[in-house]
Amino acid sequence: MEIKASIEDLMQVKKMQVDAIKAIGFRGAGPQDEEKLFANLRYRKNEISHRINDYEYLIISPHGLYVAAAVSEQGNIPAGMEQITIPADTYQVFRFDEKYIGDFWDFFCNPSAQVKYNLNVDKIRFEIFKEDLQPQGVTEIYFPTNG
Repeated sequence: MEIKASIEDLMQVKKMQVDAIKAIGFRGAGPQDEEKLFANLRYRKNEISHRINDYEYLIISPHGLYVAAAVSEQGNIPAGMEQITIPADTYQVFRFDEKYIGDFWDFFCNPSAQVKYNLNVDKIRFEIFKEDLQPQGVTEIYFPTNG
């Protein structure tokens, strides 16, 4: 008989203070738009002249889902794109093998798990896509806390 491991046994958790991150990219209605948003950003990323790195940010906010690039304070917003700021805050950073993403969301859709980790589901949360994470099969999700 196989014993199924809990997502809590399969992830690393650390608390981090994150400075505000300004980003420019595309907004969609929800997860169903994610693939299209990433494709749009990859196709048009070179139009964002004031990018500060090559990472892609998946940002989940009360106003929709964004796929964006981090930018410096100054610069134009290309046509069809929007600016969003990830607020400075204390975040719980959850790191796990990407194959457990469904288990992660199943666990954290439960209010008792949100309370256990002191998560604020009404604030912006985000994920950074970079060469040492997703291509290696690893996900890190930054989830804001209640202070």
